[in-house]
Amino acid sequence: MTPLKTMFAAALIALTSACGDAADTTPIAIEQITQPGFASVNSWLLETGEGVVVIDAQRAMSTGAMVADAVAATEKPLLAIIISHPHPDHFGGLAALLDRFPGTPVYASQRTTEVIATDSNGYQAATRQAIPDDSPDVFAVPDRTFTDGETLQFGDLDLIVEEIGAGESETMTILHAPKLSALFVSDLVAHRMTGFVLERRTGAWLDQIAAVQRDYGDAAPMIYPGHGSAGTFETLLTEQDAWLLDLRQLVQAKLDQGPLTPIGISEIEGEMQAKYPDYPIVAEIPTLLALNIEAVAAELAADN
Repeated sequence: MTPLKTMFAAALIALTSACGDAADTTPIAIEQITQPGFASVNSWLLETGEGVVVIDAQRAMSTGAMVADAVAATEKPLLAIIISHPHPDHFGGLAALLDRFPGTPVYASQRTTEVIATDSNGYQAATRQAIPDDSPDVFAVPDRTFTDGETLQFGDLDLIVEEIGAGESETMTILHAPKLSALFVSDLVAHRMTGFVLERRTGAWLDQIAAVQRDYGDAAPMIYPGHGSAGTFETLLTEQDAWLLDLRQLVQAKLDQGPLTPIGISEIEGEMQAKYPDYPIVAEIPTLLALNIEAVAAELAADN
């Protein structure tokens, strides 16, 4: 399948630095690399004058190789790879990138690095079961760590690290590029897709969205999500908030009537699909929506 590669013209920013009486203008471009359809996930390529930075590295070796091809097409060096959180759909293809570009520094938070190194969440084993012929022999582990508030500098590109804690994942990094008016939010947003809530933290996820809306609202940067297309600050965060709230409210309404039953799960599935038609799932789990409903039910019961 031909990969979807979308260049966002709005993200082609001219950065001008004075050099004597002359001005050197260097464009920084943002490119989305994804395999459309079932369980699609994004890698973001940031091309500077000096080279390329990749944010997230796909689920499978084949799609990791697709990202490597996109980097090679720029005819510039790969400066760094950044992993946003420890779900394998964002690092399963890392080994393919490192095969093509050995020695490239790979950045992640300390917590993300620890989970990847140990597979403490068990997701690498699950990925091998789902795609045994397209998983690496050994999942690559980041070799550089960053901390909350740190600024990563790659030539003209500055990325400010923010650790937003546990929500969709047990830990999550978002990256702000002020000069680009861009916010790379990873799985804080699955734009117009059926998200992953099996870790039972939809309440924390909603709190994270509210915090990002508060902290970045004045700047209102363009949002680049972990799944789905990029879009405006208000639209993507508002839509993700609404999807989570609707899922929680539908589940709570069923729980108010008694224990959740298979028929109740099916009814909630139908209501979510009617309200959010053609929302593909983000994971290699065909029954993800039903499992999401069960997870939210467990979360709400625990909260109560």
